[in-house]
Amino acid sequence: MTTSRSVMVMLLLGVLVLAACSTGGKTQAAEPRSYGAAVTATPMPVHTLLEQAASLEDQQVTVSGRLGQVCQDMGCWFYLEDAENAAEGKLYIDLQMGAIFTIPKDSAGKTGVITGTLKRDNSSWKVMGKGVVLS
Repeated sequence: MTTSRSVMVMLLLGVLVLAACSTGGKTQAAEPRSYGAAVTATPMPVHTLLEQAASLEDQQVTVSGRLGQVCQDMGCWFYLEDAENAAEGKLYIDLQMGAIFTIPKDSAGKTGVITGTLKRDNSSWKVMGKGVVLS
């Protein structure tokens, strides 16, 4: 009788441990990851930055969007697309050949907030990234 009671207690404890460790079938969202300098300013969407680019040239900006193509050699550049509508434009983010930091090469599709200096690159715009937060 004592042995069966011990077995029951052990089974009950096992079930409780498994229940405590279970996520209930839900996947937990990944914590945002920061790279480079801190990103603290309120971001504007890509399309808003592109609309105001001429007046923001050579200034520090903070922009948000969805990561498109990412450098597969070292993660030292990527395209940031408008999160709501990729057709609204995309912005080249230059991480200066990884001189300060790089991002993971599998970051395409993630949401990003980037702080850096807006520069004209011939007929398009790019941000010289100083800090990135990915989620």
